Amino acid sequence: MPSTADFAAIYAQDLVYVPGCWQLCGNANCCSFSRQKDRFRLMGRSKGQELPLLPGEFAYLSAHDLLGQFGDYQHRVTEYRFGARVLRIESLISHNPGCACAHATRTTVCRLYPFLPVFDLDRSVVGVERLGIYEVLEDLAGAGRVCQVVTIPDGERSKFLAIAAAIGADPVAAFYVDAYGIAQRHARRRLLDLKGDREADIYSVFEMAVLRQRLIDHAALAAELEARASALEQRHGALLLSA
Repeated sequence: MPSTADFAAIYAQDLVYVPGCWQLCGNANCCSFSRQKDRFRLMGRSKGQELPLLPGEFAYLSAHDLLGQFGDYQHRVTEYRFGARVLRIESLISHNPGCACAHATRTTVCRLYPFLPVFDLDRSVVGVERLGIYEVLEDLAGAGRVCQVVTIPDGERSKFLAIAAAIGADPVAAFYVDAYGIAQRHARRRLLDLKGDREADIYSVFEMAVLRQRLIDHAALAAELEARASALEQRHGALLLSA
C-alpha cells in the first residue's frame, strides 16, 4: 500500500516552538548535531546531514520541485525486513553547509524536531517523545541537552497536532512513525544493557555498538514491530507491508 499522507497539509504548518529556536543552542545544532558527533572517536566526521523521510515524501518533494534546496543530495533507500513485512526506509543526505533545507520547505522531521507524536491504535495522538538518537544519548549521559526546546507551547500545539493528524490519517505513514519510536526505545534499552554497571561514557558505548553491529537485537525489534503491525491490522485491516 503506497503512502497517501497529505504532505501539502504537513508543509503548510510553520511549526516553530520558539521564535528563532535555532539560535537558542547557538548554531542550529539540529541541522548538524556537531556537538554530539564531536564526542565520537571514530564516527561522525562526515559533514553530510541525513534527513529521514516519511513514505511518499521524496515523491512529494520531487513533484513540487523542492529537491534543489538540498544541493548535491543523495536519496538513500534501505529495507528492514521483519517476518513477511518490510519497511522501506528513505532519507535524504545533503552536504549543504549550515541547514540542509530552506525553512519554508523543510521536511516533516525538521518541522517536528525535537518531538515525535505517539499514536494509539486508533492513530490518535496520546503523547509526545523526544525525537532522535542524539536526544537518547543526551538523556542517558545526564549532562543536559543542546536543544533548549523543552515543551510545545500552547500557540504552536494546534500546528503540531495538524501535522500529526495528517500523518495519522494515513496508516502507512503512521506505522512508520510508530516504528521509529519503537526502534528508538529499543536502542535506548540496548544501550543500557550494553553499558551495564560499567563507568563508561554512553557515547563510546553507542559508537562501539554501532561499529560492532550490536545496537539492534534484530529478533527482538522484529517481534516488537510485528506486534504493533498485527494490533493495527486487527483494528483497521491490512497495512500491506509485505516483502
